[in-house]
Amino acid sequence: MLKIIGAGFGRTGTLSLKLALDHLGLGPTFHAIELLHNPELVNRWQWALETDAPTDWQAVFKGYQSALDWPTCNYAGQLLEAFPDAKVIFTDRDRDGWFESISQTIFPLLSTPLDQRAPEHRPRARLMQKIVIDDAFDGRIDDRAYVLKVYEKHRKNIKKITPPEQLLIWQVSEGWAPLCRFLGVPTPAIEFPNKNSRASYLQNFNTAKNDGA
Repeated sequence: MLKIIGAGFGRTGTLSLKLALDHLGLGPTFHAIELLHNPELVNRWQWALETDAPTDWQAVFKGYQSALDWPTCNYAGQLLEAFPDAKVIFTDRDRDGWFESISQTIFPLLSTPLDQRAPEHRPRARLMQKIVIDDAFDGRIDDRAYVLKVYEKHRKNIKKITPPEQLLIWQVSEGWAPLCRFLGVPTPAIEFPNKNSRASYLQNFNTAKNDGA
């Protein structure tokens, strides 16, 4: 059963939050990165999105206490209905920096044609293309104004549908303190895990591209 729903888009500090939640004992935490080498998770999502029956979110997130990043954030409303006691964390970020980052990382990676990928990676790539490029941004990833409008609309919707006492709007730069207060857990003595910089993502992107991912 999910205890924490991450509602922020990718490139807003979601990987850092995943590592933080795992360290706090609130994991395992589902993140899009886990789809890269786990076909069973891809199959879960494909089944959930393609079946005509109501989505069994318990089955999709079996084994996880927390979930964030894409695909999770697209379904935050449904997840809050399925897990009404869950806490919601919206990872926020400066809009210009976010758009520049996602335009140099996630968008080009997901735009790689399927026929240029290794066959074993195509189901995951197809899934993420649909969820991010098609569903979240209507294919208009080159339209900066539209992409930022989608971001703002999503943020406002999360605030609207989430009870205030269950919502934290938070930036990675704020570190442990507000996150731990919200979660009701002690603040760790270690440095906050600020990971997945643009440089490291681009390095991973080049590796994935060479592997056909």
